[in-house]
Amino acid sequence: MATEQEHYQELASRRNRRPKDSAGDGKPQAKKPQAKGKEPSSATRRKQSTKSQLAQARRKSAKKKSLNKKDLIKSAKQLPLAFTAIDLSKDGMQFVVIMVSIIADLFTLIPAVGGFFAFVFSIVIWVLYAVSGHLNKRVGRKVIVTSVSQFAEIFGFVINALPFFTISALVNYWFALADRKAQQED
Repeated sequence: MATEQEHYQELASRRNRRPKDSAGDGKPQAKKPQAKGKEPSSATRRKQSTKSQLAQARRKSAKKKSLNKKDLIKSAKQLPLAFTAIDLSKDGMQFVVIMVSIIADLFTLIPAVGGFFAFVFSIVIWVLYAVSGHLNKRVGRKVIVTSVSQFAEIFGFVINALPFFTISALVNYWFALADRKAQQED
């Protein structure tokens, strides 16, 4: 009988506690009124624990984003001196991407089928980036730079004579060098 009584006291103490941060805003939430003698349903408990887990994940994500901003600033400071981080043993695949980009720009000069060649070479360039492991870091930046250049090459019927593929490959390589230079200084 004593264990049953302890069990009911534990349930009553749980019912009287307020969740500290279920909305993620740092403020305690108001407790919903419950009928006497009723304990919260398992769905309600799961919902409350899910909310607190989401709030905790949001705080961790915000902290991680602030660290990424610091890394971006450090990387941007290294842009002018990025050429000092060139390492031919590490940059072989980048040079392959640059060479394929130069060839792609030459093929897009063909008037009738330049857009088709641009589409095919854009797939080849993305495959090279994926195989070489260059999509592991700073993916958003590479996606934006490369996608804009590929869009201009595929759909720009007059401006595809400009070397957008080569420019995007060089910009991505320069950013990779700046990141490497920032890591070397750490």
